[in-house]
Amino acid sequence: MRALGAGRRRLPLAADRHRTDRTAPAQRCATALNGERLTEGGLTSLAFLLLFAGYENTMHLMGNSVLALLDHPARLRALRADPAELSAALTEFARQAGPALPATRRFPPEGVEIGGVRVPAGESVLLSLASAGRGPRRFDAPDTLDPGRDATGHPAFGHGTHHCRGAAPGRMRAELALAALIRRFTGLRHDRRRPDRTAAGRRAQVA
Repeated sequence: MRALGAGRRRLPLAADRHRTDRTAPAQRCATALNGERLTEGGLTSLAFLLLFAGYENTMHLMGNSVLALLDHPARLRALRADPAELSAALTEFARQAGPALPATRRFPPEGVEIGGVRVPAGESVLLSLASAGRGPRRFDAPDTLDPGRDATGHPAFGHGTHHCRGAAPGRMRAELALAALIRRFTGLRHDRRRPDRTAAGRRAQVA
């Protein structure tokens, strides 16, 4: 949620740039595509989409994958010995510790009951992708990192009509980055001098 707050604080910068600089790259791109300038709302929405879907999700997938490998040195050694398995492993990394914890809000077109709770039509619903990726009815031993499992169908990049259109290039970038990291940095390990084992602290150990 801190990331969402930080992102919202950045969005006014895009709106201000829109008002003061009509030659900004986003404006030139919009003009080239359809001959029209983006409205302030349209530009803010585009900035939000690029920031979270185009950058932060891929960044978090990379960081979480590296952390998973450092927590499981045997898996790291196995991937270093056989890099061809990285693609399947990345699917498991995304399932167990995906790039986004919640999905964007959903609004049911009609009332629905979920887990004994009635959700009225039009009510704002926030979905936990992290929880869905560890559903025991779908994945055996869901808290166990197992790159050999069939993790297809995980919801880290959405599902159905809400499946992220940038999932394929995002995965490609993450896979290329992880392959280079594993190949070049053979001594990669946790910084044990840092006592903080919280999620934020663990990310800092890899950064």
